Amino acid sequence: EIAENAAGSSLPSGIIDEILERADGNPLFLEEITRSLVEGGPTEASVAAIPATLHDSLIARLDRLATEKDIAQIAAVIGRTFQVDLLVAASGQSDSDVEDALSKLVTAGIIFELPSARQHTYEFKHALIRDAAYDSLTKAARANYHHRVAECLEEHFPEIGETDPGLVAQHFIAAGVPDRSVRYLLQAGQIAHARFALVAAAGYLRRGLETINNQPPSHDRDLNELPLQAALGATLNALDGYAAPTTEEAYERAHALLHLTDDLNLKESVLSGLLALYYNQSDLPRFQIIANEKLAYAEAANDDQLLCN
Repeated sequence: EIAENAAGSSLPSGIIDEILERADGNPLFLEEITRSLVEGGPTEASVAAIPATLHDSLIARLDRLATEKDIAQIAAVIGRTFQVDLLVAASGQSDSDVEDALSKLVTAGIIFELPSARQHTYEFKHALIRDAAYDSLTKAARANYHHRVAECLEEHFPEIGETDPGLVAQHFIAAGVPDRSVRYLLQAGQIAHARFALVAAAGYLRRGLETINNQPPSHDRDLNELPLQAALGATLNALDGYAAPTTEEAYERAHALLHLTDDLNLKESVLSGLLALYYNQSDLPRFQIIANEKLAYAEAANDDQLLCN
């Protein structure tokens, strides 16, 4: 019945059976097949020409869009939901050209507008359509678009980097320049920790450390590692407790790097974490060493708050 309605006529039972077999119960694929029938006419030849898989059918539909395909691909790199302002910035095309392409993509059933969104926003009609547009890009083009999107977020939409730093990090990683993702991964981990999303926080921080570990030894590399290890220690303490070997490993690595910074807040965080760790382990000799070190830092800085803590 769906196929007949879409084609606008009564279909022979053999064609209906072929359509149902191709769709295999997938409503999106059934929609794709009936759309092809509307465009090409409901004949046995047109049914035979329908791609054998949903993915192939979606790729074929994108290929028929010619110039609009580029906009669909860049939008797919941004995500299933995307703001027009970011799409315009990343594409390098004019507002009017992008709006025209979006209008045609809506007509083609690829995307739809989200009228309730605060920003001018669209969404791919189905996640599989977005995936097909993304997969149609070459590896090099995909990396290039991710790089464009990441830099547009940095330059034109810094508020997104503040509220969703993990998104910026994701684009830099997909672009093949993970070193530029480190500070965003640190921010994402800190935000997730503050929201008590501890597993997610640990994931962001560990991803940042993996990136750091792939860089050649240098002062800057170690300086970037320090806050990641300190944040990971605090997160793993909340997640697994002071007795966990991973918690101790993170704090002790942060402590080994502590001489690189003059940031008193960071020093206080690491030393306080170690004091609590050694106290809970009943390791009084190491507790005393860290307590003396913390006292020396506080006295040298003439910081009453650090002395009290």
